[in-house]
Amino acid sequence: MIDLIVVAYNNEKIILNNVISIISNVKSDFRLIIINDCSTDNTLSELKKIREFNNNNKMKKIEIINNRYPKFETKCENNGLKKAKSKYVILLQADMFIQEFGFDQKLICAMEKYTDLLLISGRGGENLLELKEAFLASKGFQRLLNKNLLKHYYGRIFKSEKKSKQKLDKEVGIINLDIPKFLGSGSIGKIGENAQGKFSKQDLLDNKIYVCSSVIRGPLIIDLEKFKKIGFFDYRYFFQGWDDHDACFRAFDQYRWRVGFVPVQYFSDIHPKEYTQFSLKRKSFINEMMILINILKLSIFWKKSSLYKLFKEEIRLAEPEIRKF
Repeated sequence: MIDLIVVAYNNEKIILNNVISIISNVKSDFRLIIINDCSTDNTLSELKKIREFNNNNKMKKIEIINNRYPKFETKCENNGLKKAKSKYVILLQADMFIQEFGFDQKLICAMEKYTDLLLISGRGGENLLELKEAFLASKGFQRLLNKNLLKHYYGRIFKSEKKSKQKLDKEVGIINLDIPKFLGSGSIGKIGENAQGKFSKQDLLDNKIYVCSSVIRGPLIIDLEKFKKIGFFDYRYFFQGWDDHDACFRAFDQYRWRVGFVPVQYFSDIHPKEYTQFSLKRKSFINEMMILINILKLSIFWKKSSLYKLFKEEIRLAEPEIRKF
């Protein structure tokens, strides 16, 4: 038995097919927890249709949680993890169409092989040491140092921007995960513009775990008991987009637990589209206060964080490696 968690926000055009793709490709007995984070479109109506596909005896339960007020992805995932009861939990993103049958068994097999693993991503891995210099020079980090965090994020989140839906302008490519490229790069796998790409057949069948210092979420298998010990994701990093990196770093810093990447075949259109644009109701005072409070917390606690120590001090992380499972 394994728990699957999906967080949805304004995904009405894709959520039904994507969740069905998850259900169709899971081999284990499972429970599906779907959290609708205060969507303003018809996402909830589409989610209710999923119950019609609950004809498989191995599916124990579909639970749909409808948030009254937005909690945002990180808090939603934490809430889902707190409801989970299985040894391993898989987080999946609403915009991912799973294409590999038995992806859950592959991830479980990799996790069970090594006792020092906290989590494994099916999307991509990253070497934080390689990313350190780039992040130090980034606008996001400079805003933290210059104390412009509040002004920047409050303005960005509430600014109304309508982006037109773009068509894919690149053909699907092959990603070869060779050892020299992995050891010498800051990131590997389906991240950035490679989200539509396909791994080579050898990469999918070779049973390799690319152990690194951090990963990118979705699909992400987590050892739940270990994750409880590190205190789940820190939602204060939601706006900076580093909540997953922070969890990986804390796990190694406190317990020397490693994280890894195992290729899982899926499709996710990374180009801008209406259902992925984040917005809030301008007239909702409660929503605005929730945003404001989270931003203030991030600005206050940033210099006490593990990530701050990583970027400002000389902290040694384990070297990336490749393992067999």
